[in-house]
Amino acid sequence: MVRKRWILIGAVVSLTSLIATGWITDRSTRAMAAAVAVVDRTREVLLKIDQLRAGLFETESNARGYVITASPLLRADFERATGSVRDSIRGLKTLASPDTQQRAFTNTLDTLLVRRLGLLRNLVLLKQRNAAPSDIDEIVLQETAVSRMISQILDQMRSEELRRLELQTSAAVEARRFEFYGPLIVCFIAVLLFAAVLVQVDRTLRADLAVRDHLRQAVAQEQAARERAQEADQMKDGFLATISHELRTPLTAIIGWCGLLATDKSGALIAEGLANIHDAAHIQSQLVEDLLDVSRTVAGKLKLCVSEVDVAQVIGKSIASVAPSAQAKGIVIRRRAGAPAQMLMADPTRLEQVIWNLLSNSIKFTPRGGSVDVGVRCTGSSMEISVHDDGDGIAPDLLPYIFDRFRQGGTGVARLGGLGLGLSIVKTLVELHGGTVRAESAGIGKGATFTVRLPFSGVRQSETHEPAAHLLGVLV
Repeated sequence: MVRKRWILIGAVVSLTSLIATGWITDRSTRAMAAAVAVVDRTREVLLKIDQLRAGLFETESNARGYVITASPLLRADFERATGSVRDSIRGLKTLASPDTQQRAFTNTLDTLLVRRLGLLRNLVLLKQRNAAPSDIDEIVLQETAVSRMISQILDQMRSEELRRLELQTSAAVEARRFEFYGPLIVCFIAVLLFAAVLVQVDRTLRADLAVRDHLRQAVAQEQAARERAQEADQMKDGFLATISHELRTPLTAIIGWCGLLATDKSGALIAEGLANIHDAAHIQSQLVEDLLDVSRTVAGKLKLCVSEVDVAQVIGKSIASVAPSAQAKGIVIRRRAGAPAQMLMADPTRLEQVIWNLLSNSIKFTPRGGSVDVGVRCTGSSMEISVHDDGDGIAPDLLPYIFDRFRQGGTGVARLGGLGLGLSIVKTLVELHGGTVRAESAGIGKGATFTVRLPFSGVRQSETHEPAAHLLGVLV
C-alpha cells in the first residue's frame, strides 16, 4: 500500500513536473515570440525612418541640383524620389497605427512632408519660370525650417522606439530569470525528470542569448546607420556649397563681360571680352565633364578605347597643356631622363587626362617659384610615371584618403578651388587600365610624389608614333 502510495506520489510529482515544465516552456516561448515581434517591428520602423530620411535627402538634392543646372534628369529624379517619400510615410503610418503617441507623430510628420514637398516643387517651378533669386531664396529658407522640424520628429520617433526596445529587453531578461529558476526547482523535486529539465533549460538559455544578441545587433546597426546618415548629410552640404560656388564663378564672369560688351559703344572691349567669356565657358564645361566622369564611374559606364600609345608623347602634350598655368606662377616643370620612347597599350585620351590632372594638382599646391619633376621608367612588366613637386605636401592623416572623392588639400573640399574630384578620377582611370596609383609625402611643406604604375606586354622601341587625342582637364 505504501509502495503504491509512493508510486502514486511519484506519478503525481512526475505529472506535476511535466505540467510545470510544459507551462514554463510555453511561457518562455510566448515571451521569446513577443520579444522577437517587438524587435522585428522596431527594426521595420527604424528602417522606414532611414528610408524616409534618404528619400528626403534625395528630393532636396535633386531639387537644388535642378535649380543650379536645370537638368531634366534631375527633374525626373526629383519626381521619382517624391514618390518614394510618400510610400515611406505610408508604410511608417501603418507600422505606427497601433501606438497612440507614434500615430500622432506620423500624422504631424505627414503634414510637414506635404508642406516640404510642396516647397521643393515650388522651387523647381520657380527655376522653370526663371524667377528672381530672392523668390528662390525665400522658398529655400522656408524649406530649411520645415526640414528641421521633420528631422526633430524623426529623432523623437527613433528615440521612442529605442526606449521601448530597451524596456522590452529588460522585461524579457526578468522573465527569463524566473523561467530559469522554475525548471531548476521542478527538477530538484522530480529527480527522475532532472535530465530532461536540464536539456530544456539549456535550450531556453540558448534562445535567450540569441534574442539578446539579436537586440544588440539591431541597436548597433541602427547606430551605424545614423552615423552614416549624418556623415552623408555633412558631405552633401559641403558638396552642394562647393559645386554652387564653382559653377557660379565662371557664370559670374560671363554675365559680367556680357554686361560690359552691351554698354561698350566703341567696341574696344570685344576681343578681350570674348576671350574671357570663352575661358569661363571652357572652365564650366570641364567642371561638368568631371562631374559626368564621376557619374559614369559610379554607374559603371566609363569605357576605354585602348590602342598603342607613345607615353613620352602623351607626357609632352600634358606638359604643354599646363605650361601657361605653371609660367603664371613661375613654376619650372622638369622632365627627368628615363627609358627610351616606349609604346603602351592604353586609352590615349584617358592617359593624358591622368597625367594632366597630376601635373595640375602639383602646380596648384606648389608655391610661386617652385618646381615639378616628371619621370618615366620601366620596371619588369610595367611602366611607372611619377610626378614630384616641392610644394605644400600632404598631412599624414589625410594621405590614406587623398584619392577619395571631394577631398582636397588638408582643410576640406574647397581649399584652393575645384570640386576635389581630380585625384579620384585619376585613381579610377588608372585602375581601369589594370594599374595602381600611390601618393607619398614626408609631411606638410615637404612636397609630394604621385606614382602611376601601368602594366604592359610586348613593349617595343619606336621612333614614329601616331599622335594621341588631346584632352584638356580642369584644376580639381
